[in-house]
This record gives sequence, C-alpha cells and structure tokens, in this order.
Amino acid sequence: MNAVVIIAERRMLSGKTTMFSNELDFSSITVTDRILEAFDHLGIPTFYYESPKAFLDHIGQHQNDVVFSALWGGYHSRNKRSLIAAICEAYHICYIGADAFVQALCQDKYLTKSYLHDFGFLYPKGILISSLDEIKKLEIFSDYPCIVKPNDEGCSVGISKDSLASTSQKAEELVRQLLPRYSPVLVEQFIPGEEISVCCAGQDTEPDVLEAVQLIVNGNKELDRPWGFEAKKVGHAVVTREVVTNSFPQDVLHKCWELFLSLGKVDLMRIDGKLYNGNFYIIELSPDCSLHETCFMATAFAHRHFSYNEMLLYLVQEALKHWTEKK
Repeated sequence: MNAVVIIAERRMLSGKTTMFSNELDFSSITVTDRILEAFDHLGIPTFYYESPKAFLDHIGQHQNDVVFSALWGGYHSRNKRSLIAAICEAYHICYIGADAFVQALCQDKYLTKSYLHDFGFLYPKGILISSLDEIKKLEIFSDYPCIVKPNDEGCSVGISKDSLASTSQKAEELVRQLLPRYSPVLVEQFIPGEEISVCCAGQDTEPDVLEAVQLIVNGNKELDRPWGFEAKKVGHAVVTREVVTNSFPQDVLHKCWELFLSLGKVDLMRIDGKLYNGNFYIIELSPDCSLHETCFMATAFAHRHFSYNEMLLYLVQEALKHWTEKK
C-alpha cells in the first residue's frame, strides 16, 4: 500500500438546514478532517477528493492504494452508495466497505425486508408508494402509528420529529409532502422502545467487533418519536451512546453476525433496530455507517479497546489482508 484515498465531502450544516437538505447525507468537515488528521498522525500518506469524479480524474495513480468507499454521501440517487465500490472493482483497487451489491441492497429499505425475512428477523410492516396514484394503498394499511420516509435515503434525509402519523389522513399528508422530492416513499409501522444498533466488523468467521450500542437522546433510552434530522444532525438534542451488549438478547446478537457474514464483502455494518417488549425489530442495515469519533461504530470499537486512530488503521489492514488473499 502506498497511501489511503479519502473520497468525502467537507460540508457544514447551517441554520437553513431542513429535512430536505442534501447536506444531511454529506460527510461533514468535522468527520472528514478528523479522518485525514488520524492518518497523518499514523504516518500514512493520504489523497483527498471531494467526489467520485475527482477520484476518477486521478485514478491512474491509485492502483496500489486503499480507498474508503462509503464516506461520500452524494445527491439523491438510489445508486449513489454503490458508485465508489463499483469503480474500485472495475479498476481492481483495494477498498474499505461493502461491495456495490450490498450497498444497493441496503440503500433500498423495502427490499432489505425481503432479505431479513429469509433469516427470520422481525421488522416493521410497511408499504411503498411511488406516485400520487398509489396513495390509495393507504386504504388497506392499518399499522398505526407509522413513520413516513424516503425509501432510498439515509442520515434522516426526509425524516423529522414530525414524520409520525397516527391516522391515514396524516400519513397521506406526509406522503404528499415527500413524493415531489423522493420516490418511492416508505410508509412503515413505527416501533417504539429502545433504539439499538448492532455493530459488526471483520471478515472472518469470528467477529472482531460485535457490540450492541444503545442511543440515548436527552437522557431518554426509550424513544416514542422518530429520531429526525433535528436531533440527529442539527444538534437539537443531547445525544449519547452506551454499549449494552451483555443485556441484549444473545441469540439475536449471534443471528445478526450470521446475517452480516451472509452478505459477503461488507467489512463493517450497523444493524439498526428497536428493542421493544424483549423483541428486536430491524429497521435498516447500514454498511455506510458514520465514522464520527462518537458514533455507534467508534463506540463499539472503543469497547473493544481500539482508539479512534486504531479503528481506522484496523479497517485499512483488514481490507489489505483480504484483498491480498483474493488475488
């Protein structure tokens, strides 16, 4: 390896940020600069590009480098998370993160449910609405309260604390609000309870990291409202995270690891869900999870005695090890 390639935005959210702002899914200046700083501290050379196009313009010089494939957010597109992984495979360049197939699968929240079904996991019931003509589907939907959100977005794009509906009338109002910007829209049963992410990392049979990490918002462990952009991205709440692996259902934890392994080239992933009445409902799979210094994944690694810099170094070393084996 000659260097590490970072492809990510360096954006700041402003007071004008809304749930429709593309910047919600962009890498922030804080995260991007912290990652670059970490590699500088580790003595590993880096190249930085703000977009896949900029990377492509210089791709000839990165044949022997390692690329972080899922830091870049990009504008609304159901394919955006797959682009860099696909480019790296096409040019036979080592990269960190899930392959294009896994990124595409997990980007589609509704499609992910089919995959979860085959493993016997619990998940919220939901319907897809792709056009105004399909709003009539709400006539047969009965799993209220529900949350209404874009099917193919992450980072709370299109989700606010007010994205909850208790009636079909409110659900229709929210669908009509989202459809001009995002299609399809997912109308999904809202599961209350504790928001927990099972964090997985490694590419071998035994996990290097397998931890259940709980979200705590304003001191509350049980959330009865959506975790919208206000709390998640704009700082309208005090957010902390706590490792709860020992109290999490152990059979579900190991089943999550089996799910992770089944996907193939993933490297690291959050399995996000709600623990309610002793049952874990999976909401979504996040192979493009945040690498902020206090995020779920960094919290899980810290519990395994990795510093932040050591976590990033581990990801590079694991990618190189398995890339070499693949050759």
